[in-house]
Amino acid sequence: MKRSHGYNAGRSRGLKLRGRVPITRQLADFATGETVRIRLDCRVPGGQISLRYNGRLCKIVGRQGRAYSVELTDIKKSKRFVVSARHLQKV
Repeated sequence: MKRSHGYNAGRSRGLKLRGRVPITRQLADFATGETVRIRLDCRVPGGQISLRYNGRLCKIVGRQGRAYSVELTDIKKSKRFVVSARHLQKV
């Protein structure tokens, strides 16, 4: 059988979740300057960033539509991403 070549193929060992996404997670509200952890939810493919940043701490910079603009430091460089609230967790 041919292997899948999807976005998370071969890298999703830590992303195995089942069932529905909790409504509290979907409607989570974060304030600017708050520290959050990136927790990718494989049940919701939209609004994800690369699996490389899963589990990293970041700071909320602002809001962009229904998603949040977050900033994290990768080695010595500051990076900004737009992430859906479903993939963020309060610390």
